[in-house]
Amino acid sequence: MFVAISIGNSTIKFGYYTDHEPVSTYTFSHSKNFTKECVELIKNHIGQVWNFEKKVSVGIASVVPQFNTHIIQLIQSYFNGNLNITKITHDLIHRILIGYLPPSSLGIDRLLGVYEASFLVSPPLITIDMGTATTINVLNEKYEFEGGVIFPGIEISLSELKNKTAQINVATEFEPPKELIGNTTEQNLFSGVFHSQLFTIEQLILSLTEKKNTRYEIFLTGGNARFFNNRFQFNPYYVPNLVLNGIHRLCSTSS
Repeated sequence: MFVAISIGNSTIKFGYYTDHEPVSTYTFSHSKNFTKECVELIKNHIGQVWNFEKKVSVGIASVVPQFNTHIIQLIQSYFNGNLNITKITHDLIHRILIGYLPPSSLGIDRLLGVYEASFLVSPPLITIDMGTATTINVLNEKYEFEGGVIFPGIEISLSELKNKTAQINVATEFEPPKELIGNTTEQNLFSGVFHSQLFTIEQLILSLTEKKNTRYEIFLTGGNARFFNNRFQFNPYYVPNLVLNGIHRLCSTSS
């Protein structure tokens, strides 16, 4: 069994593989603190799902460095040597050149996304990763990560509006709007957040395509991507587990 673990800014995602597509995935929320509640959730999950009698290989990619040691120690506590753990770092991803300054500041999830996408199509390509932040990531025809764009995702946008306004207090979970114009505060809020993401991404892709005079293959991924699949004027490849698949491919290739 291979387990891919992606530690993001607000979630920890586990993907279980026997082939290249995950058999199952599990996501845990966190608040940048490895709390007792978070530990117990992960311990219970490992105890229920993992097969300790067979060899397990694990690949971990993290944008929250302080979590790495905790997660690795937690996993190791269940095994007596029948375990192989690979911590994904920038220098392991030889396929991609990094034109980002400084290279170490590039989020490993962004790098893994374009890495995996480059096996599915030939560059130039763009990945749109919609998580805590929304990132647009550009890989040119030379397999060089050129850079991209980062802006607040849905949860951050909603949270900031709730925290910094007196009369906006929406308690319900985000739902994509059915109409552009709403007639309640909740509908107005959800429409504003949704369409600011949608229109910003569309305009950025259009501007980049025109400026570079290049046709890009486009991938859509991330926890919030499901709200936007089939809503863009262009037709991206929707790959929800792009980063997890990248972890699996990289570790399979390296082993």
